Order: sequence, then structure tokens, then C-alpha cells
Amino acid sequence: MSSHNRLASFIALSLALLLSSATAQSPRPVYPGAGTGGHKWIDIVAGNDANAGTATAPWRTLDKLETLTLLPGTIVHVKAGTYMLNSNLVLNGKNGNAAAWIGLEAEGAVLVRNNAVQNVVELSGCSYLYLRGFDISHDNGTAAYGSWAAVDAIKFSGNCNDVSVDSCVLHDVGNCGVASQAPLVQRITVYSCEIRNCFCGIYWGYYEDVAKRYAHDSRIASNNIHDCPPVDLNGTGYGIQIKGGSHGNIIEDNVLTNVGGNTRAGICVYHASTDAAVSNQPNVIRRNLVRQARNEGIYASEGALIENNILSDSQNYGIRVDRRDTISWGAFYGRLTIRNNTIQRVMSATGVGLSVQANAFSPPFVVANNFVWVNGATTQKAFEGPIGFSGSASRRYKL
Repeated sequence: MSSHNRLASFIALSLALLLSSATAQSPRPVYPGAGTGGHKWIDIVAGNDANAGTATAPWRTLDKLETLTLLPGTIVHVKAGTYMLNSNLVLNGKNGNAAAWIGLEAEGAVLVRNNAVQNVVELSGCSYLYLRGFDISHDNGTAAYGSWAAVDAIKFSGNCNDVSVDSCVLHDVGNCGVASQAPLVQRITVYSCEIRNCFCGIYWGYYEDVAKRYAHDSRIASNNIHDCPPVDLNGTGYGIQIKGGSHGNIIEDNVLTNVGGNTRAGICVYHASTDAAVSNQPNVIRRNLVRQARNEGIYASEGALIENNILSDSQNYGIRVDRRDTISWGAFYGRLTIRNNTIQRVMSATGVGLSVQANAFSPPFVVANNFVWVNGATTQKAFEGPIGFSGSASRRYKL
């Protein structure tokens, strides 16, 4: 096939994938019953925390929320302005129900800031709760990145379920845009947010510890995540990272640009299974556009479906899968399906478009219908896999 025909095929396939993403885009979250429990207001200009919280007598500060019992179905409307927190905003035990969500909604430009060495917003013991439209950041003053306090914009510090972070801007924090180190979070949604200038965009769970932390059945969708970390001073930041043992998570329709440390990935899911059980709920990575990942565009080790993604200008690998060895907790590799992805260019002279590492893996293991276009340096590879690799693999191209 001529270079012209290869390029035309690449463009056609990329457009087809983009159109597919547009027509199958992740749906916007809905919050049943929001508003049925009444409406409250906070206004930094005209409010007073001694007020009743009505539209004509609003509260003044977000700190007031910490002491309130919000009935299921309540919406708290926060008027425009800059809200400096006393230390941080701790939302503990704010529980709606499946028929009546609690909502915190920004009305206009609502900037939430703190300058204490505390995560800006922390959630624990919350359910059926959404935050929509907030601009959340740590006040780093004039300090340059690299000396910022290692705080998160939003952190799940205790178990939560059915919580949504919707249409927020999370930025300029020394750690994560959205983090979870809770023992268990379930059905968490991060939707249509911009996450920028954070050490790590999203980081959930931790497996390499006796006290393991998990994130299950959650959705990260339609977000714009970029410049995480802002500069490559530390090689361990990620765009999106879900640690081992977490399963059933969906990462779809996101755009990630200039993300990951120089030894880390734009999107990473590790393994869905644990040393105790094999999970039949894979993590799903689909219809994402990852540009300029500083190491790998996508990395996985076990229990994942990776499909219909576009990886452009990754530094070392477009997609890389490999065994994950954990200290005292076993090794995980396999049960992966990698199909219908488009990989355009890797930047390193020894870069690889699609890499399946030569380790023992567990079936099923499918690599099929991926389009790979590398720069053409003789030291680059479109595909690398172990000798005797038995997965199906087609439509790999190298210029």
C-alpha cells in the first residue's frame, strides 16, 4: 500500500471513530427527585449564616453546609462569587436516596478556594449527591509548580456511593483533581469537567497495602483533562489512574492532552481481579482521545476492554499492556480485549505503537482491527508481541 493510501485510510478511520464517538457519546447524568425536598440558597455577597437559607435570606458561606442536615431532594443554590473556606469543606453524611438526590449547584461563576494544607473538598459517608458547576482550586499564591501543597481538589476520604461531580473546573492543585483513598467508593461519576494543572487528573483506589481501597462501577466521561502534571518535574503523575482490584469502571469520551509523567500513562486501569477472586466485570476504556501522553497513551494489565480510542503523539507507547506484579499479592496479566483503536505516531525513536509484553497471560486475550501509524524510523515498531502470541491481530500499519 502506498504512503498516500495509508494516510487516506488513517484519516478515514479516524473520522469514522470520531463520528462513532459523537453518536454514541456517554449520556449526561440525571438526578431523580432533585428539588422535591426544597431549595436553599448561599450568597457570599448578601448572605448571613444566621439566616434561614431561603432565597430572600440566604446563608453566606459554604462552611455552613458542614453543619446542615439536608433532606433528600434538597437543592442548595450557590450564588456567584469567590468562597474562601475556613480550612476545607467537609461533606459528611449528606445522603439523598435513589428517588431524591441532593444537589449543590453553582449559579454563575462560583470559585471555591482554600489556602490551608487541606484538600479543598472532602466527602465521606455521602450518597445520592451531586456537585455541579463549581470552580475548585487551592490558592497556591505565587509559588511555582513543584512546591505546591500536595492537596486534592475533591477527595473521597470515606466510603461513598452514587455521587456525581458534574461540569466542574478542578485545577492548580499539587495532587489530584478527583481522588479516592476511601476503602470503597461505588457508582461515582465525573462528567463534563475540566481538570488541569494538577499532579494527577483522577486517581482512585490503592491495592498494594493490607488496607486495600477500591472503586467499583463508576463512570469518568466527557471530561477535558490536560497538563497533568503541568510540567514534567515528577514522573509519577497520571491523567486517569484506577488502581488494581477495582472493577466495572467505564472511562469514555474523554479528551486528555499532555498528561502523565515520563514513566506513567495517560489512562491506566491495572487489574480488575484481586488475589482472592477473578472479577467478571472488566474496566472499559472506550472512545477517548489521548494526545501527547508523556509515556504511554493507555496502560492495562488485566480485565479490561480497550476499544475505539485514538492515541496521538504518545512519547513511548500508544497502548501498552504488561503483567502487574504486586508485592505479596500476586501477579495479574490477561483477559484483555484491545480492538478498533487508532494509534497515530509515537515520538520516541524507539517507540512502539501497540505493545503486548512477553509474559504469561490468561485468556481471553484479543488484539484485533487496530490501526497503527508510526513515524517510520527503523527503530520504531508498529506492534510488538511475544513469540507464539495467539491473539487475533489485524490491520497494523507502519509507514
